[in-house]
Amino acid sequence: DRESFPSPTPSKALEIHESELPRNQMEEKLTQIWQETLGIPQIGIRANFFELGGDSLTAVKLFLSIEDSFGVKMPISILLEAGDIEKQAMILNNTDRVIDWSPIISVQALGDKPPLFCLFGRGGNPLTFRQFSEYFGEDQPVFFLQSRGLNGKETPMKRVEEIATDFIREIKKIWPEGPYRFCGASFGGMVGLEIAQQLKANHEVVDLLVLFDTYGPGYPKFENGIGKYKKEMNKFGYYVNKHLSSFRNADAQGRKNYLRYYRDFVPEYFRIKKSALGEKIENWKSQREIPKEIKEVIRSNIEASEKYQPRSYDGKVVLFRVSNQPPGAITDEQLGWGSVDISELEIHEVDAHHGSILFEPSVKKVVEKIQQYL
Repeated sequence: DRESFPSPTPSKALEIHESELPRNQMEEKLTQIWQETLGIPQIGIRANFFELGGDSLTAVKLFLSIEDSFGVKMPISILLEAGDIEKQAMILNNTDRVIDWSPIISVQALGDKPPLFCLFGRGGNPLTFRQFSEYFGEDQPVFFLQSRGLNGKETPMKRVEEIATDFIREIKKIWPEGPYRFCGASFGGMVGLEIAQQLKANHEVVDLLVLFDTYGPGYPKFENGIGKYKKEMNKFGYYVNKHLSSFRNADAQGRKNYLRYYRDFVPEYFRIKKSALGEKIENWKSQREIPKEIKEVIRSNIEASEKYQPRSYDGKVVLFRVSNQPPGAITDEQLGWGSVDISELEIHEVDAHHGSILFEPSVKKVVEKIQQYL
């Protein structure tokens, strides 16, 4: 589902120092893969993937290419600890190393404050919270949670209640007693709510629960009789605004890279759209670009969200909703949560899209507001 990923962020041109050049065959091959994936002619071995404009979708393509070239499957979350070519080459050179995988990723373990646990969207990918986490100081512990099954060795869970129970076991290994603090993006907000429900049922303290544009029961609802033409025009305006925002925030070189990317992409997109087999081809291409384990996680999380029935919640929920809601949707400030008995629902609107609320420039304002609760 391409719409679940933020749009590519144009990268800045980086000068390559001699010390940043590849030093061995492994680094040379990785550099070539990075250059092809990111569309950048020169990349130093210590250049950070995200600073080069890499995003969640690009990360998937990168690790597929690495697997094809080296026969090694690495989790996308490894970018949080090995975000450059030099570190990835060290991992690949150490053939005896077992690449550890855990549903909890320690992003910032220091500090005496209660940890902030961040829960993924339906893709199960923790990278969504990377920029968000960078705004917290060394005194605020931050942990990411990711879906079981992303490593290709476990079966994804298909019930929100089951996912929550599993995460509570893992969370208590790090923080045995409350207070507990959670924030969830989209589907992760549902999981966060269920975790809070189960903890409160055991008389434990949850003093912060934040939902980032998480849809409640029955949302979104669309206007009756809205024509296909109107929906398509709304959708067109939605994405034009989304990409103009990314373009405006880039420097000169970044804008050049951005235009080059879409110069190649747009004609191909419409060529496929106009073909007789356009829909089948597009689906096939999309399926090929996403690894099997990620597709299974997405399917399972969608199934879990469709089956989930939120119960009454005796506590405060902080809901951040984006100003740009789905095209054609009936306006609902509470995003469907008005039908759930929640003791206190506090709502903040953010000038963003569903996929960009936790990315620049919106994320800074979001974190500033959350800091007030912490």
